[in-house]
Amino acid sequence: MNENASPAPWRAQDGWYYGLLGLPLAFCALPLYVWMPNLYASQWGVSLAALGALLLGVRLADAVIDPLLGRWSDRLYAHSFQAVQRMAWGAAAVLALGFAATALAETALISDDAIKTIKSMIAEIDRRLTEQLN
Repeated sequence: MNENASPAPWRAQDGWYYGLLGLPLAFCALPLYVWMPNLYASQWGVSLAALGALLLGVRLADAVIDPLLGRWSDRLYAHSFQAVQRMAWGAAAVLALGFAATALAETALISDDAIKTIKSMIAEIDRRLTEQLN
């Protein structure tokens, strides 16, 4: 293959392929922007201006956070695939422990000491994963 060859131009069909990946996300976001403000305004008296400002702030934060996550992900993949796997398993463990702590905290079956233990386990996993990346 010629190294000086330019990439093939984009076709309209390529744009559809790229854009269709966001369609499921658009369906998930629809209630947030259409139904939730009306619900919050009518049920709890939250002003629509405050809700609009909050949603705008979240979108702006997303515009800043997404590129940072992309760079972090690229750096993680450049490190090694094992680093990606360790991070994935660590994130899954933190998520599972978080769900367990949340579910068990709502019941009377768990003591405050057990909740503190679960939270310390999550903090330790997070600390170790951070050390491995740095």
